[in-house]
Amino acid sequence: MSLDRVRPELMEKAEMLLDLARRAGADEAQVTAQWNSSERVGFERSELHLMSTGEETSLGLRVHVDHRLGSASTNALSADDLARSVDAAMSVARFAPPDEYLCLPTPRPLTIDDRRWDPAVAALETSALRDLAVRYIESMRIDPRVCVDSGQVERTTSEECVLNSHGVAASDRETRLVWVGSGQAIDGDDITSFDYESGSSVRLAGVAERMVEDGRGFARHLLSTFGASPGPSYRGRVLLTPKVVGEMLLDPLCFQLSGLQVFYGKSSLGDDRIGQPICSPSISLLDDPSDLEFGGACIHDCEGMPVARKAFITEGVLQLHMENAYSARRRGRELTGHGALSFHGASLAGGATPVAEILASPADLLVVHRFSGNVDNSSGDFSGIAKGSHLYTAGGNRRPVRETMIAGNVLEMLRCVVAVSRETEVVDAGYRAPYLLVDGVSVTGE
Repeated sequence: MSLDRVRPELMEKAEMLLDLARRAGADEAQVTAQWNSSERVGFERSELHLMSTGEETSLGLRVHVDHRLGSASTNALSADDLARSVDAAMSVARFAPPDEYLCLPTPRPLTIDDRRWDPAVAALETSALRDLAVRYIESMRIDPRVCVDSGQVERTTSEECVLNSHGVAASDRETRLVWVGSGQAIDGDDITSFDYESGSSVRLAGVAERMVEDGRGFARHLLSTFGASPGPSYRGRVLLTPKVVGEMLLDPLCFQLSGLQVFYGKSSLGDDRIGQPICSPSISLLDDPSDLEFGGACIHDCEGMPVARKAFITEGVLQLHMENAYSARRRGRELTGHGALSFHGASLAGGATPVAEILASPADLLVVHRFSGNVDNSSGDFSGIAKGSHLYTAGGNRRPVRETMIAGNVLEMLRCVVAVSRETEVVDAGYRAPYLLVDGVSVTGE
C-alpha cells in the first residue's frame, strides 16, 4: 500500500466498523486500526540466514452492550468480514457479566508530534538494511570465541488509529529500526552464560554507530565472564545493573502503581500513601512518552487519550497512580493517559555517585548483570539466578562468578537503597535506569 494512502484507508475501515457496531446496537464502541510494514534480516550462527518482508492491516473492536463487554479482531477487511467481527463481539457481550463501570472516554485535545517518523527509515532499501545487519554481526565478533547464536535487524513502518463512539479520533505513526542479538562465548570447556542485547531507533542517522557500540559492548561482557568461579554466600549488599533494575523492579512498580490494583486491594501503595514516603529518597520515577529513545513513545494511549510526562515517585514520595477510563470511573479519579495501565517509557533518575566509586567498595560486592527468576508483583518477593555476574573485592579487583542464587523482596530493597549511580542507561528501548546499590539481599553461592 502506498504510504500516502495508509492513513485515509485505515480511518475509512475503522469508521466503517464503528458504524456497523452502532447499527448492531452497541451502547459504546471503540475501534483500534493498525497497519504495519516490516522488513527483517535475520542471522544464525554469525551468518545471514533469512530476509523477509511483511505487511498487515488489523482492526480490533470493543463494544459495550447493557454494561457488558465484548471484543473481536480481524485482518480481513471486506464489508462482510467487518460485519462478522461485529456479530462476534456482540455475541461475546451477551454472555459477559454486567459491569456498571464499563465506559469509554470522551475526546480530549491531542498534541501532534511527528518526531517518530523518519522518511529515511521508511525509504530504507533492502541492501542498506542488509549492510546494517552485517556490521552489527561483525561488531559482536571482535573475538573468535564469541559465538553469536541468533538475532535480527528489522525496519518497521506503522500507522495506528483509535476511534470511539463518543468522538475520539486519534492517530499516530512511527518508523523504527530494531536490532537484537544473542549468544555466548566458548573457549574449550569454558562456556559462559547465554546472554542477549537489543536496541532501537526511530532515526536512521547515527544508527550504524549505535549498533556497533552495542554489539561490541555485548561481546566484551561475554569475554569478561570467562573463568567464572563459585560466588560467595551472604546477606547484604548487591549492585544491580540497569538491565537488572528493569528485570526485577519495573513490573512490580507498575503493578503497585495501577489504580485498578489499588481498587482491588492488591497494591500496598494505596491512596492513603499519596504524598507519603514509600521508598528511599534517592528514588525518583517518571513516565515519559515523549522520549524518543523508548519503544513505547507515543502521543496517545490505547484509548486515544493524550499522554504526557508524569512523575509517579519523587525523592521517595508517592505522587500518582495510573488510571485508564475504567479505573478512573470506578475510583473517581482523573485519567492519566495509561489505557493499558503500564509505562510508556519508565525512567529512574540517576544519583550523585559515579559507578566507579560504588565499585570501589571496601567490602566484597556482587554485581548482578542479568536476573533469571520469579518476582511476585503483589508481595514483591523474588528469587532466581544472577547470571553473567562479577564479584568486586576490596580495592576494586573483580572476578566473574558462576550462576548464583539471589532472593529477597523488591519493595524492601527500594527502601534500602544505599547508592544510585550518576550514570544511567536505556535498556532494550524499554526504560532508563541507573545502577542501584541495595541492601538486604540473600546471596547463595555454590
